[in-house]
Amino acid sequence: MAFLLNITVNTLTARTILSAYPWAMNGLARERGVFSFSLSAPLRPAACSWCLEEQKATRGFSWMRREWVLACRTMCSRHSVRLIEVREGGVGPGWEDFFKRHPRVQQATCAGPHTLAACPWPVSQPDAGAIGQLNEQLLQVQNILAADPNRGKRGASDDAVRLALTIEDVLWALTRADRAFPERLAYEAFAFHVFDSEWHLARRRSVVPADYTRFGVHVRHSMMASATAIASGDTLPFGLCLPRVSSDNELAFLLFILSESDAQELVQRSCQWPERSRIALLDGKRQPSS
Repeated sequence: MAFLLNITVNTLTARTILSAYPWAMNGLARERGVFSFSLSAPLRPAACSWCLEEQKATRGFSWMRREWVLACRTMCSRHSVRLIEVREGGVGPGWEDFFKRHPRVQQATCAGPHTLAACPWPVSQPDAGAIGQLNEQLLQVQNILAADPNRGKRGASDDAVRLALTIEDVLWALTRADRAFPERLAYEAFAFHVFDSEWHLARRRSVVPADYTRFGVHVRHSMMASATAIASGDTLPFGLCLPRVSSDNELAFLLFILSESDAQELVQRSCQWPERSRIALLDGKRQPSS
């Protein structure tokens, strides 16, 4: 391939995912299922439609950015919008997401206007209100998780890094089983209706516990939104998909619904959390009031 591109092998190697993110090779977004023909499952990339249009306007073609295959990345760091899954075919990512949700709808036959002129757009397009604030916080956390490979080795002295570590650990806990409902992920007790739905939750009940990297970008974004709200220690900002007992301490409630082994693992992971979050988590050893 280097010969065909008329570049050196070292130059080509430097542009691979392994070279850019050697510390995240176990955290790449991958397809679900077992693939016996390969050592690992195929990558499951997502894309920013704004970036694709910007690339096409400036270079005449679009390409995939390496960071779009990181499981922790669900938002574009350039345009602050959510990524959309891309699959093979000639359909744009916006239509692809629509057809995935509505498979019986006929695909569009008109590709739309073709132009190389750059179209202006705002740098950030957050949703209004609390959703926009949560997405902004999500983007900051994702930037830390995607750019700081030594975040867990330096003692996590920075508050933003400590919060990102907390969210990462809470995200792991959400992929564990709910001990009261073994067929459900703990995430279901915290799923927001603005990001997910009861119907989709039921459809995804297959493998428990689950691998976060095998979920699509939409589900990963929803789970990270819940993890961020839980880790912040504030009252949950949105209504939940499923009814549950009330709790004024979401970290404690999360620990309470985990199995004994998973709860012990989460307590061990909390050593580098902010002191306030760690204390709140340990309250989960007592049953929350309903």
